[in-house]
Amino acid sequence: KQPGGERAGNQIRMYFASTYADFVDEFAALEKEVFPKLCDLCESEGYIFTPVVMRHGMDDRTDRMYQLDPRVPPMVFREIAHCRRVSPRVNFFAFMG
Repeated sequence: KQPGGERAGNQIRMYFASTYADFVDEFAALEKEVFPKLCDLCESEGYIFTPVVMRHGMDDRTDRMYQLDPRVPPMVFREIAHCRRVSPRVNFFAFMG
């Protein structure tokens, strides 16, 4: 185990980055269809899949507040660094559009 109790050897921890308003439907599909299948596939191979979606459940108003909060970028960068430590090969997915 690594510091903090993470098990880097069998964990795939992936940070999903996007704006909230632009990808509501895509994240709904990920949560409903893709994440459960990835979890099952990873488990069948001896891995643990952990999706990290920090904007999950936000509405447009909350998203705007989130964008302006100076505490948010350091928090996001810490979580990305955590994903990189736990899962160095696959750890970040960005939605662009």
